[in-house]
Amino acid sequence: MPTPLLLPDLGSDRVTFSLWHVAAGESLRLGERVAEVLIPGAVVDISAPVAGVLTECVARPGEALTAGQVLGVIELDLSPPPRGGGGGAAKEKSTPRGQAGAGREAE
Repeated sequence: MPTPLLLPDLGSDRVTFSLWHVAAGESLRLGERVAEVLIPGAVVDISAPVAGVLTECVARPGEALTAGQVLGVIELDLSPPPRGGGGGAAKEKSTPRGQAGAGREAE
C-alpha cells in the first residue's frame, strides 16, 4: 500500500528541498532519515513515517516546497518481522561469510 511522504509544517513559508538520503528502491526503517530540506537558518531532516521501500522521489533539489506537499512515495513493508531463535543463526555460523557454497564442490 503506497504511503505519501509529506512535508510537515515547519513554521516557514520558505522551504527548499535539498537532497535525498536514500534512493528510489531502497528499504527504509520507521524514523530513518530520508531527505533534507532547508528553511532560513536551518537544515531539517525528514524521517520515514513508516517502514517500507521508497518507490518514488517526487521532490527535486532546489525545488520550493509548501507544507503538506508530497516529497515521495513509500510502499509499506507488510512482511512479517524475522523470527528469532536458533534456526537462522546456526545456519549462518556453519558457513563462514564470503564462502557460501564452498563445501558443495567437495560433495
